[in-house]
Amino acid sequence: MPSTETSEEKKLSELRRKLSELKAIDPLPFITTRDRFEGEEIYKEYGIVCGNAVHSRSIFVDGIVSLKSMFGGEVHLLRDLMERTTLDATRNLQKAAQEVGGNAVVCVRYSTSTTKERLSGGVITFVTAYGMAVRIR
Repeated sequence: MPSTETSEEKKLSELRRKLSELKAIDPLPFITTRDRFEGEEIYKEYGIVCGNAVHSRSIFVDGIVSLKSMFGGEVHLLRDLMERTTLDATRNLQKAAQEVGGNAVVCVRYSTSTTKERLSGGVITFVTAYGMAVRIR
């Protein structure tokens, strides 16, 4: 017997299936710089995990940054670069914790570094986020 389901119903059914799959995915782990989460019990420790990120800017943007820095004030382009790099390192930390079975990371710390690339003179930003992956209730 041929299916009486219309193409719109099939699309709706497929969307519902995809939505239920997305809901089943674990959210990224919680993170804190403290050694515990208030009101939560740590019942398993997985060890130290880290997330790294390295970003750079184009030579043209670095030229603009160099000009701006001669006159002083906040350099928004570099601030944005640091924020993006830090966010990526944090996400990578959360994914690393998830991979070992953790649903949280405590005692999170950040290490940052920048360097200037010799040929282009561009700024390269490094951020490492690290902490203890744990399972909380």
